[in-house]
Amino acid sequence: MSIVWWLSLKPSGRCAAVVRLPSQDEVYVKKALDIGVDAIMVPQVRSSAEARRIVQLCKYPPQGIRGVGLARAQGYGTTLKEYLNEANEKVGVIIQSEHIDAVNEIHTILSVKGIDAVFVGPFDLSGSIGKLGDISHPEVTDAIMRVVGACKEKGIASGIFAGTSEQAVRWSNEGVGLLAIGIDALLLINGAKALLQGFRE
Repeated sequence: MSIVWWLSLKPSGRCAAVVRLPSQDEVYVKKALDIGVDAIMVPQVRSSAEARRIVQLCKYPPQGIRGVGLARAQGYGTTLKEYLNEANEKVGVIIQSEHIDAVNEIHTILSVKGIDAVFVGPFDLSGSIGKLGDISHPEVTDAIMRVVGACKEKGIASGIFAGTSEQAVRWSNEGVGLLAIGIDALLLINGAKALLQGFRE
């Protein structure tokens, strides 16, 4: 599955929906898939065993162990057959690399079939290295590049959070294809500050 497929407009004209789960808990995986998301993003994946379990939870048999339900994703039963035929290929699995353990195990993690992308969480990663919040520290950027490089070798998309447009450009130039740029709360705060500053001037 192509990362571009998630990010491009769907045939219906809507944007693809990617949901970041709060944990690796099976209940969250099931709920997200059954509401009909196009891809899920799973946090704090540190080993190939965890990655393999997540893929199995996302795939119907024989590739996995996902249970068959009648929810929004399946048109409440009206499109069940079509969904079952397509879901294993069309529902994306994105795992998050947010700890140095994941970086050290990245090659074995990427050996798990069914992973469509790896998304780096730079702030949590910096904390696990002992450089909390210093995402520009050479040890942190080196760890990020180890993940990006491994993804390139395997032909798997990589992603990262970028707090600014400058950071986004940097990682885009490094070949990172899935970028989350900015945070809604900060965009609102900065917009309000700019508005207030303009009024005061």
